Amino acid sequence: MKIIEPTLPSGSDFFNSLWKTQTWVNILYLLLSFPLGIFYFVILVTGISLGFGLLITVFGIFILMGIMILVHWFARFEVQLTNSLLGFQIRPKLPEPSVQGFWKRLREKLKSPLTWKGLLFLFLRFPMGIFSFSLTVSLLAASLSMISLPIIYHYPWFNVDWPNNSFWVIDSVPETIVVAFVGILLLFASLFVFNVLAWVYGSIAKALLGE
Repeated sequence: MKIIEPTLPSGSDFFNSLWKTQTWVNILYLLLSFPLGIFYFVILVTGISLGFGLLITVFGIFILMGIMILVHWFARFEVQLTNSLLGFQIRPKLPEPSVQGFWKRLREKLKSPLTWKGLLFLFLRFPMGIFSFSLTVSLLAASLSMISLPIIYHYPWFNVDWPNNSFWVIDSVPETIVVAFVGILLLFASLFVFNVLAWVYGSIAKALLGE
């Protein structure tokens, strides 16, 4: 059976995003980008800094070799994660032929495209993760709070600066319904944006980590 890779969402998908299971899986992927990006960044920066700092000793070389091995492991994990959650069919780069001897293995790792492309992708995961997490949480919080306004606006504990202190004070049911309607539109728009962003992230992974 031929497996079709995901394509860039079009305008016809705007109102369909809410009902698709893949939309919520995409959101999970975007949220996971944040802790994974931080994890990769801390490990790689610490390891590379320590390795170069100790290059005057043999330990620095071993540390940098270990970092290159970790880059390959992390890159292959990212391939599996992208394929499993986003539906891409990324074919991971084939491992280098096994060679004997530490220095020969080090040379093969330095020559491997996966080392440098994988390192670039893993570093990109840090800003990508921060951006996707912030955008996802902000848009979902804004749209869901607007949708729930007709239910919660009259409770004593509900007190926010916006819009109560602005030019428009919402103090009636019809007004809350208007805000809720805008919130529904914002939710559909947000889900569409999430699907587009997940496709962009998957395409970057395919470009850098695939064959």
